[in-house]
Amino acid sequence: MAHFENLNHAHEAILKAKAQIDRLAPLVSDCDQHAALAAEIENLRGCRDALRPFFAGLKASLIERQIDGLKRDMARVAELIATLQGVEKSERLQRDDIKRAIFENGGDRIEYLKKEMGDKQTAKDERFARANQYERLAREVNLPGVSEVDTFIANRHTIVVEQETLDSQRAGFQNTHTERSVAFSDLKRRHDEIRREIDSLRNRKSNMPSWILAIREELCKALQLTDTELPFIGELVEVRPEEQAWEGAAERLLHNYALSILVPDQHYGAVAGWVEQTHLGNRLVYYRVRERRPASLSGLHPQSLARKLAIKSDSSFYGWIEADLAQRYDHVCCETLDAFRREAKALTRSGQIKAGGERHEKDDRFRLVRPHPLCAGLVEQGQGVGVRAASQRLPGADESHRR
Repeated sequence: MAHFENLNHAHEAILKAKAQIDRLAPLVSDCDQHAALAAEIENLRGCRDALRPFFAGLKASLIERQIDGLKRDMARVAELIATLQGVEKSERLQRDDIKRAIFENGGDRIEYLKKEMGDKQTAKDERFARANQYERLAREVNLPGVSEVDTFIANRHTIVVEQETLDSQRAGFQNTHTERSVAFSDLKRRHDEIRREIDSLRNRKSNMPSWILAIREELCKALQLTDTELPFIGELVEVRPEEQAWEGAAERLLHNYALSILVPDQHYGAVAGWVEQTHLGNRLVYYRVRERRPASLSGLHPQSLARKLAIKSDSSFYGWIEADLAQRYDHVCCETLDAFRREAKALTRSGQIKAGGERHEKDDRFRLVRPHPLCAGLVEQGQGVGVRAASQRLPGADESHRR
């Protein structure tokens, strides 16, 4: 029984081993195939790696062949160069012999004549060009063409005379140009002044000239005062709207008066001191304003200029201005020349002024018209501003001043 079991186990082991061998047989076959493929791959890789040196060897043999060919070509070229150098040397010697023979047989004279012929041809061409230019210029100035010496001398004399005439004209033109330049510079200066004045007028309400405003501004800045504390009379007085026909004449009469500054009594000392110590560069008139009783206008003529003026009613200088106008400018505004002759102090619409019964004045250097607000500041030359110094009607002008 025990032997049977052993045999049975042995038989099973044999069967198991056979089964295992049968299973491993394909794997062994694959391994053998893998080994064969690996060997083939290695062989092919070796062949591929051997290609580079193989082709390099082929290329080297070809280059060596090419080098041999180039060496043969160099040898041929060297021989050709040596041959040509010999020919060149021989021909140079031959050329020298020919030159020597030419010089020995007068050849230097031939060369000199060739050079002289070239110089003469150049001079000829230049003179022909100058002659053609002379002919062209002569035709332009109506001179005859030059074919003879006498004609050339006559043309030359004519040119000298014309040159002297032209020099004289040029001097005259130069003088005229200088005069015009000076006049232009003066006009440009005046234009720039007018332009600055216009620009200044556009930036302010009053049409007072810029130079007088600059003086007041400097004065107020030095004394720490305001413009309203030191007003111009022209800023406080205007011709009444219903009396516009008399505005031009009134402005001519009151021109300088309107540009005067009113100085309150408390500031008089400081203003007088500053004016004394300062170089103004222009003319300044100012009035010391003290307490003054209101003027009575009942004694004035009904057509007095003072009645045709309006004063800014809210001004602290109202009473002083009213009294001063009544005293200074009680001129009778006369519609006719007969009325003008009768009055001791009178004014016509055309701007003729009579004072003291004897003195008469009429300044027509400038037109008697009311200036445009933007141009009325041209008082440096005497035109423009009178009593209507504001660009619009004075606010608060007192109509009661008409009484």
